[in-house]
Amino acid sequence: MRTPQTSGRGPLGNLEEASSTYLNVLSQEVPEQTFLSHQTAIIKFVNWLQKTSDRKSSSSFNQISGFVEFLLSEEDQRPDTIHGYLYTLTNFLAYITKSSPDALRFQIATSLEEYPSLAVHSVAKEFAPRFSSLNNPSPELHWSSEAMIAYLQDRGSGTRTHAFVELLRDTKSRPGQLIELDRSDVNLENKTLSVGISKNYLVSSVGLLNRRTAKLSDGACTALRTYIEHERKAVNDSKSNPLFTTTHGRISASTLRRSFKLASEAASDYSKFRNKLGSSQYRAQVSETRFQTLTPTDVWHYAISSTLDSE
Repeated sequence: MRTPQTSGRGPLGNLEEASSTYLNVLSQEVPEQTFLSHQTAIIKFVNWLQKTSDRKSSSSFNQISGFVEFLLSEEDQRPDTIHGYLYTLTNFLAYITKSSPDALRFQIATSLEEYPSLAVHSVAKEFAPRFSSLNNPSPELHWSSEAMIAYLQDRGSGTRTHAFVELLRDTKSRPGQLIELDRSDVNLENKTLSVGISKNYLVSSVGLLNRRTAKLSDGACTALRTYIEHERKAVNDSKSNPLFTTTHGRISASTLRRSFKLASEAASDYSKFRNKLGSSQYRAQVSETRFQTLTPTDVWHYAISSTLDSE
């Protein structure tokens, strides 16, 4: 049997305890080569972090950026090896923080891009090209999403589309994960939502973190409560009780796309949104923007890109 190895206990005792548990599960669930690569990355990161003087004052993302610089400058590691380390640390950090791996991956990529090293910047673009580009989303995506949200809050408050958009914003979850929600996953009293983790991430596929608890804003709770009480279709299915429904049962991806298309098209002519902006500069930007028809994935990308702004 493979035995997980971590360095001795020290100032990072909690981190080492978490890494021991994490690696112990991996040792039972993944091929040996996969386990060894994850073990190497985690041990190297923990050992490096123990020797870093500013580890208490730096965020986890800045620490990872510093670790990447160390791998490049001190160990002359290949980019593909570093990408593997970053994938491991994304999964490990998700396990520790019980957070969305997608949101963490975006935050890591953003931190790498902002780090004062061009070599580190290039790693970001190759590690998470899709998320890296969201650090500076196009004006079309930004303003189209803002307009759609404003339109739904004013004209479509409490509709299924509005509730779905508010959950995308609050949870940063993929649309497919929200489609799979059941009514029992929502706790409006505690303002929380239990949402699944994509099996694309190892931390989920091996069972270390299948679900996470996301906090819901007052706006999301109001939208959900109105939707559940007034619009949600009842489902006669003893096996499941989906949150987002049609008359035929759980909402499909195609039906969701159509509802987003209709809402974003209606929002493109929503003059109240254009007039409510307080800055003349913003009004000028909006007036020059060609609004786009949005998909659920577009709004998810917008939500991910706003992660840092909300911190």
